[in-house]
Amino acid sequence: MLTLLAFIASNTRASHPTVSELVATGALNEAVAHARLALDKRQPALNPLSQAELGRLLGYALLALGRDVEAEEVFTRQRKWYSDATRESIRCNSTLDQAALMLAQHRLSRAAQNATAVIDDAAADAAQRAEALAILSVCLNELGEHDACQMAIAEAQATAQLLPEPAASWALGLLELEQLAKRIAQPSHAQSHADVAMCLSATDPSTLPAASIDDLMLKARQFSRSVSQHALLFQCLMQVQSLAWAAQGDAEQISHLFNHVRWLHERGATAAAENLRVEAALALLAAGNHGSAHRFIEPLVADESRIGRHRQAMALHFCMATLHAHAGRAVQALHAFNEHAMATTRLLRSELTRIKLPREMADRQENRATSAEALRLPPRYRAAYRFVMEHLGDAALSVAMVAEQISVTPRMLQIAFRDHLGTTPTELIRTMRLRHIRAELATRPGHEDTMEVANRWGISSRSTLSRGLRASQSAGA
Repeated sequence: MLTLLAFIASNTRASHPTVSELVATGALNEAVAHARLALDKRQPALNPLSQAELGRLLGYALLALGRDVEAEEVFTRQRKWYSDATRESIRCNSTLDQAALMLAQHRLSRAAQNATAVIDDAAADAAQRAEALAILSVCLNELGEHDACQMAIAEAQATAQLLPEPAASWALGLLELEQLAKRIAQPSHAQSHADVAMCLSATDPSTLPAASIDDLMLKARQFSRSVSQHALLFQCLMQVQSLAWAAQGDAEQISHLFNHVRWLHERGATAAAENLRVEAALALLAAGNHGSAHRFIEPLVADESRIGRHRQAMALHFCMATLHAHAGRAVQALHAFNEHAMATTRLLRSELTRIKLPREMADRQENRATSAEALRLPPRYRAAYRFVMEHLGDAALSVAMVAEQISVTPRMLQIAFRDHLGTTPTELIRTMRLRHIRAELATRPGHEDTMEVANRWGISSRSTLSRGLRASQSAGA
């Protein structure tokens, strides 16, 4: 939450310079006290919109300090201050408040759903869209969806370029470095195949984007020049570097990591300090330093029966299973592994399966997938595949029209598609149209007549649409 807090503070620097500066220096408790005082006094200089900005900054600061209940109370009060804003602004800000709260509570699917709603909202401004993309990227990274995470954080950074305060771009740049460091520090990169199965985000290591310590440190050196005067971001940057080096086996980083934990505790950021302890333990396990890994998480696992109630339960169970196995405690290791497996299953069922990407990101992912599918066809027929994808909205699209584009007979086209893709051009057209229709209806329920959506994708018959949707649902499409 610290980098997201820095992002919010940068966007309110013009209207609330004192609180924003306190956040930038890492004086989080002082920032909370100052914001509360300004809001409770209801200073005449604070109009409702300015109060709402300050309230959001206060809520984020409380989340960074681990004071979720107080943050939720602030976000509830926000609705009164939003009342003078436009309906669109109220909708986006309230949804972002909920996204931040859900993220702090590690309820990732709820956070991602709220973030996606803002991203897909045409009324969202650049700051709101960048914030939503940043929150979505954190959720995706935590769930091991690294490719989509990179897409989201890249889009967030591009959007932040439109904002006047450079610290907004710095905060999102640091968020990208944090996500890169987490991939580098994953224990699965250095553990046995048996351990790989215990790490959700590494169940298929081949899907991870390339991440190297050299890439990270090059970006960190470039980044450090920008944030050297921003104490909070600079501290976060140092933590990222220490985690990455610790995962590479640099023993000197252990004391640095403990200093970072102490720095967070001194500022009351207990939730951030606990998260850093878990990340440090994972990084040290990646380096095979089991003793130091245990020292970091010892305060969190003193009573193993209570681990399941911790927000980082899945990671803590993984750490304990690895530590028990290393010490030869087979029974305890098996128990911790079972707890981890159950936590992973719950996460997959309750979180990952509920996440829907924003429309633009989903389209880009689908285009990548369809491009890969097209490569299975002989070169001549790939153009036919592309033609189908580009003309799905044309009601007149037919096998004969596609065949004519590449100068083959309809029969030859059907044979090529069936032999190499396992489907016919007609089935492909129908399947892709229905997929697009269902995706639009799912992201904008009740906003538009079903047949209007179907017409855009080349289906004008209600009975054809109904039969297709029923058939695709029964087939699990």
